[in-house]
Amino acid sequence: MNKAVILFLIGSVIVFASSAQATDLHTTITLAADGLVDNQNEDGYWQGETEFTGSIVLGLINAYEATGNDDYKTAAELGGANILYARGGNYYGDDTYALAKLSEISDNPDNNSWRDELITFYNVRVKNGEGSTAGYLDDYASTEPSNAVFYIAHHVHAAYYVNALDKVLWRNALIDYLSEVSDSTADYPVLALGAATWALAATGPLDSTPVRTPPGGQPFWIGVTLADLPDLLQSRQVPDGEDYAGSFYWLFGETTETPKSGYTEDTVFAILGLIAVSQAGISGSYDPTILTARDILPIGVYSGGAVYEHIWLTGQQYHAFAGEMLQALGALSPAGDMDGDGDVDFVDLFNFFEHWLETPCTDPDWCSGADYNHDGIVNLLDYAIFAENWQAFTGE
Repeated sequence: MNKAVILFLIGSVIVFASSAQATDLHTTITLAADGLVDNQNEDGYWQGETEFTGSIVLGLINAYEATGNDDYKTAAELGGANILYARGGNYYGDDTYALAKLSEISDNPDNNSWRDELITFYNVRVKNGEGSTAGYLDDYASTEPSNAVFYIAHHVHAAYYVNALDKVLWRNALIDYLSEVSDSTADYPVLALGAATWALAATGPLDSTPVRTPPGGQPFWIGVTLADLPDLLQSRQVPDGEDYAGSFYWLFGETTETPKSGYTEDTVFAILGLIAVSQAGISGSYDPTILTARDILPIGVYSGGAVYEHIWLTGQQYHAFAGEMLQALGALSPAGDMDGDGDVDFVDLFNFFEHWLETPCTDPDWCSGADYNHDGIVNLLDYAIFAENWQAFTGE
């Protein structure tokens, strides 16, 4: 079947959609990911940030998935090996989700050492430990609420990935700990809301389940259900006309503190949450919010791939910020986005079929990115991946 025939067949079942041009996400992803590779210790960690290895590894995996650059995969695997060595079998939430993503990109996602370690962690060490899973989760009560939500949200992703026996307990605990987050009790309320929405939308329905179950929880959550989370999260995006428009406020309510918005992590996890909502097929007009943030997030990646606590005002700089930024940029650059503008449209379709049946496709170019599954040829297997993301984040 030649290109012309295939284009005709596809054109008969899809409608033309235009999309606004955006920053070349692939260029930004490469800048940030190269910075992480360059600064990785030979033992797999990043100096001064050993406790944040999981978040950095997650960023590298997202960079690998977006670009196909095997250097990022290699660095992520080295970081994963360091997690196994350094944690002694007891992991932070971002560690477990990093192991889950390493399993996902392995040669055999259904049978590998990363997956085996996660199954052992959730079903043996935690479940059979003192207090079982419930007791393990109770320990988070001594953690600042938004940090507890951050880590448990990552655990939820990982527990569902391996179908852990107590995965529902993890999800329910995430809701409970979210109910303890408020402007007066938590350091990062909107970040926590974004992280919770990200995990909850990916693992189950956002329905009429109340966030707050008395007598626990903060008054802020009275009458709020899981179904309300996407709109609540969207409402925290800074509108046009205000400083740092397109980013997200860091509090649920108004504040006289400055800056009240523009922080990198708030925007990253808010967007991850809304992307998860969109991917779950939950009704609502979330794509414009996602598109706006897509255009401003790359502003926060500086020379050498540095990412700071504030997108515009810089401040503290950590490799963990770069890792989190890459998670958002990777999610904003779906498979099929060959021109790096953040959507999958007719421009990408044309570019894809310019490489139809091309072989051999090899690392790092993979036939200009058209060989999505890296099997050496551009064929219907790659088109299936392309079609899955057709018109992603175009706002159409």
